[in-house]
Amino acid sequence: VDLMRGQGAQHIHVSMGPSIGPCCYAVGADVIEALETGPDRCLGGRLYVDLHRISALQAKKAGVSPDMIHQVQACTYCNSDSFFSYRREGEHTGRNISLIGGEACSLPGLQAL
Repeated sequence: VDLMRGQGAQHIHVSMGPSIGPCCYAVGADVIEALETGPDRCLGGRLYVDLHRISALQAKKAGVSPDMIHQVQACTYCNSDSFFSYRREGEHTGRNISLIGGEACSLPGLQAL
């Protein structure tokens, strides 16, 4: 967000696609520390984090207005018919794609999407 603003972006929207959900993202204390958060829940001695919540908080902290933050709250682990998941399938699974762009983006045709 800072880099985009430094390049002149004024009306930044943050759109976040599906990710592993808080229902399935069990992590160790090292991940919680790296994310600078606390666990969202503890179940059976395992700590779970909500990446949807953390992502929105990071965008707000970067100065993005809450009404400019858009999320798809789908869990890639639970929805095997729609998404690939490294945690569910291992390293030989497919990959999901993410894009960052805007009017000044140099990828041909991206502005038309």
